[in-house]
Amino acid sequence: MRLSIAVAIASVLGSLSNAAARNLQSAVVSVVQPSSNSCIQPPPQATFVAGAGNIYEYIVIQSMQTGDVVSIHWVNPYSQAVMVTSWPRPLSNPGNYCWTGAYLAPPQYSYTPGMWTVQVYVNGQSLGQTAFTVTPTWQTMTQQQKNQAIVKAGLNGHTSILQNSALLYDSGLECKLWVQQTVATASNNAVAIPTTAPNGYQWNFSPHVVQVSSNLASAQPGWVIQFEETRSFQNTANSTGPHTAIVLSVTPLGIFLLDSNWVAKYWVGIHFMSWAQIKSDFSNYTVYQVI
Repeated sequence: MRLSIAVAIASVLGSLSNAAARNLQSAVVSVVQPSSNSCIQPPPQATFVAGAGNIYEYIVIQSMQTGDVVSIHWVNPYSQAVMVTSWPRPLSNPGNYCWTGAYLAPPQYSYTPGMWTVQVYVNGQSLGQTAFTVTPTWQTMTQQQKNQAIVKAGLNGHTSILQNSALLYDSGLECKLWVQQTVATASNNAVAIPTTAPNGYQWNFSPHVVQVSSNLASAQPGWVIQFEETRSFQNTANSTGPHTAIVLSVTPLGIFLLDSNWVAKYWVGIHFMSWAQIKSDFSNYTVYQVI
């Protein structure tokens, strides 16, 4: 990708003697472009949504000296300098200066979520830095990130402790409605889980889901299973019918499920089912991945 460098504007804030030490007085990033006519700080921002717009810098350095040259490095979460912005003209006078005019465009940061830094250099020496976070949108997430987001939303702040019949929180919802709400939360309402088909173990069409392998031993955390129960047994409903659950993890002996209205009425819980139990208790099931 060709990286563009913005034209800089350096404004003198006040003159000082050459004896003072250089000091990074302010370093912020913002969605608001700083004025090109004054050194007014824009509203600082710590978190940016991928693709939301340009990320502008605003830097104030005190006690700069004649001949000083400034540059900044835009560093991604993998410690890579995605772009270097330089103001190559040496200062002709000492003083306090603000530096504006540089920005990071959406294509340069949207596909690398995480903690970024803007590192400030004077004459090639590090003077300090400021950090900001890029959060992904559903569209910019990898499939693994989407799966993890669904599990995280389902746990709702609880630690995933894999133990049988672990109660987490009262959702107040039946199993399918809870999964629909969980996916909506994970995707920031970008996708929706479709309704259940009349046969009880499949979903109606939706562009947001895809049917994957029915081999549960290869199921991934964050996949969703639509079951059709074959007989009455000891779950909270104690009856036959459809049940919807999120895959939490798979072991050689069986599967850990995260679901609502199973361990206790309307409660979200974690429970384990052996492969033999699944074969005995469910006549049919379909495995889906939310995309």
